[in-house]
Amino acid sequence: MSDNINELIKQHDAFYQVLPYYILQEERTHRTTKRIQAGFDIDVYGIKPSHEQHPGRDYVLGYVALEKLVERILPHTGESCSVEVIPFPSTLVFDTKRQFQEEGMLRIRITHKGLQPAGKPEEQALKEIKERLHDLGLSQR
Repeated sequence: MSDNINELIKQHDAFYQVLPYYILQEERTHRTTKRIQAGFDIDVYGIKPSHEQHPGRDYVLGYVALEKLVERILPHTGESCSVEVIPFPSTLVFDTKRQFQEEGMLRIRITHKGLQPAGKPEEQALKEIKERLHDLGLSQR
């Protein structure tokens, strides 16, 4: 499988971006909301073949590879940390830096369970996932 995923990454010029993941917490006593960074989103992008109408086999292979990656790091995350792979099969992203090339996207979300800010477990999970993505040949933008 790793040979397939490495070839897939090269073929689709895949890369990833890390963004903070925020939640809104409502404070009823003051009638305000507070924005809390509850974790991180790691968005993985890859060029979509122009002839595919729906997510193809490559999208599914990418999803399965990310699921396996997450399964391998889950035992090291601790009980307060949650990590999941979120597919966006019907979403296309147009990359303005690549002449509006169509790209597919998968998301890895790392969150703190409960309404608390992200902490060391989430940062450690992010570090491990970034290392594993790098090992697969993905670069960060």
